[in-house]
Amino acid sequence: MTRTAGALAEYLGAKLTGDPLATISGVASPERARVGDLIYLDSLRYRERAAASAARCVVVPPGEQMAGKTLLEARDPKLAFAKPAWVKTAACTRASPCMPASTSEAASSCTPAP
Repeated sequence: MTRTAGALAEYLGAKLTGDPLATISGVASPERARVGDLIYLDSLRYRERAAASAARCVVVPPGEQMAGKTLLEARDPKLAFAKPAWVKTAACTRASPCMPASTSEAASSCTPAP
């Protein structure tokens, strides 16, 4: 599953700051993340871990700023992070939600995560 930060922000209803074309291909913890992985920050005491991470995209609380990262602002960063993480691991069926490639793509036509 590869999506852009812009598509993910739209799916989550998150405010995007940074590169809307940044590619997100997975989810990870800050220490294990690669450039294309998504991470989250839900506590300011872990800010340095997120800032030092190789991940380019971070789900953050509203108003958070982090140089060099594309940020997706969400009221509940952990919950927002869990949505694409769940999609990555779940089979996509009519009975289960999925993140479409675009908002115009219907859930019934999405491609299951490998």
